[in-house]
Amino acid sequence: MTLGEKITFERKKLGLTQDALAQIMGVSNQAVSKWESDLSCPDIMLLPLLADTFGITIDELFGREAKVKEEIREAEVESEVYKETSEEDKVYIKDLPWEDDNTLHVVLYKGHKLIKGEKKKEFKDEIQHLEFEYKGEALNIVSDINVKCLGVHGNISAGNSVMCDLVGGNIAAGTSVTCDTINGNVSAGTNITSDAIYGRVAAGTNITCDDIQGDVTAGGDINCGDIEAHDKGVHAGGNVEANVINGYVRAEGSVECGDVGGMVSAGEYIECGDVNGCATAGGYIECGDIAGTVTAGGYVECGDVAGNVNAGGYVECGDIGGDVKSGDYVECGDVEGNVEANGYVECGDVGGDVIKRR
Repeated sequence: MTLGEKITFERKKLGLTQDALAQIMGVSNQAVSKWESDLSCPDIMLLPLLADTFGITIDELFGREAKVKEEIREAEVESEVYKETSEEDKVYIKDLPWEDDNTLHVVLYKGHKLIKGEKKKEFKDEIQHLEFEYKGEALNIVSDINVKCLGVHGNISAGNSVMCDLVGGNIAAGTSVTCDTINGNVSAGTNITSDAIYGRVAAGTNITCDDIQGDVTAGGDINCGDIEAHDKGVHAGGNVEANVINGYVRAEGSVECGDVGGMVSAGEYIECGDVNGCATAGGYIECGDIAGTVTAGGYVECGDVAGNVNAGGYVECGDIGGDVKSGDYVECGDVEGNVEANGYVECGDVGGDVIKRR
């Protein structure tokens, strides 16, 4: 198995899309596509994060484990029985496809056959109803089924849902994640519900949480406190509701938030504080000061605008550093450029022409 094939296999095993894996790794989905096509290799600095996300070692990522140990046989598994006392037996299984480390590996057997890879699909209904509950603290957990636990120092990789308290590392879940504090990155096939998250977050559906210290991607809605987004910003297939966002925001639905540290783009309306970038909306825009251009399918109500304003409805703003085009009337402070409106114009000084179309 090539490195690209291994990345594809492990990604699909966790139920992640290429885009979701790209968000976790902090790269573009084109980069992940090239990895999986063996057109390029991940940067060496990304290998530990890639291995941790998959819940495997770097050796296993490159297939070295398979050369050292044969993968567990699909037929009978050779076992060694060690009798500690007359009342307790311990069974040690040889040739397991992972290191003898502190990770808790939760797997499924049918008789002596390990259910793994694509074969898990045959047992989908049974797996969804199984739950691994662990009451002690663990370094890492790798499970094909649901995981329910208290504190985990390291990472959790689950084929289905994860429900835990404090998690010290990353979480990758095939379905939902419900936790308290998460000190690493989180990816889930469906919803993510958590308190503070100190890493990147990617969900197939909705995200509900307190503060996030990383980039955020959701197929559905995002409802959070402060978001300290980085290079990738905040992306939502639905709506975004948050407090301060220190990065840019892109939503297919609406955006309601406090100040935004970058540009804001919404398929519907935008309601926010100051925007340190451009603002674009399919509907109306209501904001504080905007440090870039403003484009809205509806009306615009804001403070000062550093660039141009183009609105399908009326414009009510402070000073405007560029041109103004309005589908209705314009009320503003000083305008450095031209003003074009389908209604009346009431502004301060206008540095260009004023065109009233009616």
